Amino acid sequence: MKEQIDEIRKDMELAEQRTGEKVSLVAVTKMRSVQMIKELRHYGVLDIGENKVQELVEKAPHLPKDLRIHFIGHLQRNKVRQVVPMVDLIHSVDSIRLAKEIDKQAERIGKRQEILVQINLAREESKFGFYEEEIKQAMNDMQSLEHLDIRGFMMMAPYGLPDEKLKRLFSQAKLIFDYYCKNGYNNSRISILSMGMSDDYRQALESGSNMIRIGSRIFE
Repeated sequence: MKEQIDEIRKDMELAEQRTGEKVSLVAVTKMRSVQMIKELRHYGVLDIGENKVQELVEKAPHLPKDLRIHFIGHLQRNKVRQVVPMVDLIHSVDSIRLAKEIDKQAERIGKRQEILVQINLAREESKFGFYEEEIKQAMNDMQSLEHLDIRGFMMMAPYGLPDEKLKRLFSQAKLIFDYYCKNGYNNSRISILSMGMSDDYRQALESGSNMIRIGSRIFE
């Protein structure tokens, strides 16, 4: 595990040197034990990502309090009430109806919930997220939701794309991210572009990602 994390960190450091911007690593801990998650702390990994609500509910009470918990999977509206009290950042806000429910549940417990807007630039029917032409309206619709703190965007690229097409998609996401960074949005602190997983994180870093979500490359 240490060797894998060290290798990933070297790639992150190269990206940081190139851009002057800090890169964050989220360890994807689905189907990993609490003990394995605690072991990550020994290597300085304090951000973990869960994508199943039931698994999150079972683990969260046993996790060290200094961990930042990310929810990275598809979130159903009827599960939001469980998730909001437990997580620091929700990566997968893929509809206005979901955003409104998160806002409602955050208000209920007196919290301003940090979220990322999930975008689907490849227009994959098997994946969730806003298409490019829907992003502006979605961002506008979220302006009135006072208990959301929109921190940026998340994207999942299609599997098996050639490098050239992969980088083109990641670069397209970076342009959208840069636009909202420069233009500001609803007093939110847009600063996170979450893209890149075990198989494509290097291409994502080269294209400007500043948050990568790595699971199998760490644990296997």
